Amino acid sequence: MQEELDHLLQQYEKLVGEKLHLFTEMLSNMREISRNNESVICADEEIARIKTNMDFVKRDIFQKRRLLDDNTSIMDELRRELRELDDELLMKDQRIAEMEDAVKCKDCELQDLEDLIMHKDRVIGQMQQELLQAEDSRKKENEEKRKKEIEDLITRANQPRKPYIAIKGDPVDEMMAKHINECNYYVPVERMAEGHYMMGTKKVYAKIMNGKLIIRVGGGYMLIDEFLRHFESEFCSGAPLSASVQLQGGGEIQIEGRQGTPPRKSIGGGGSPARSGKSPNRNK
Repeated sequence: MQEELDHLLQQYEKLVGEKLHLFTEMLSNMREISRNNESVICADEEIARIKTNMDFVKRDIFQKRRLLDDNTSIMDELRRELRELDDELLMKDQRIAEMEDAVKCKDCELQDLEDLIMHKDRVIGQMQQELLQAEDSRKKENEEKRKKEIEDLITRANQPRKPYIAIKGDPVDEMMAKHINECNYYVPVERMAEGHYMMGTKKVYAKIMNGKLIIRVGGGYMLIDEFLRHFESEFCSGAPLSASVQLQGGGEIQIEGRQGTPPRKSIGGGGSPARSGKSPNRNK
């Protein structure tokens, strides 16, 4: 019996030792498991962090890929523009070459024009000399003409003024002759018909009213003296006391004197004549 108890006790002690050993191993395993759990937790956190970083990297890669696509499109567009610019530059170079050739041609034409201008200048110089000679000849001819005009004017001024002769029996014409012959300046008068006259370039009608000679003007009448004074600038073609004539080629001659007396002459001024006009003409 004692032996069985000892044997049981030994078995119990053996079992307790085994349990203790198992407990120790279990504790060691639990510690290992705990360490492994901590490692797993750290690994999970690291995995989560890595996943987050990977998401960021994926988004960054996606954005960069889109940016790369955009840049690729831009590069393609720039390459196309560069090709167009190269083509345009080539055309410009060709145009420049053509323009340089044209400039060379224009330089040749310019040289020809300069030679032509020099020739024209020589011709113009010769023509100017000829023109000066012709001008001198014309001045001499004008001086000769002026001298001749002066001589003719002096000759006409020395001629007596022919009086207007009235038709006998025509009282209007007789009174017209009296006023015309007493006028201080010469009036060209021609009798067209009874009462109708051509005075200078004016056709007039004259009649006697209340013993006075009147001239029809417009819708009314005017005394002959008033009529002559009013139209003096049109009728006056000469004066017995003074005359002024514009000569051909410039200059002016003034003839002063009375009928039957030698005239005095002055050219280009020299006094204020009483009236101006052409030399007296004869009545028809």
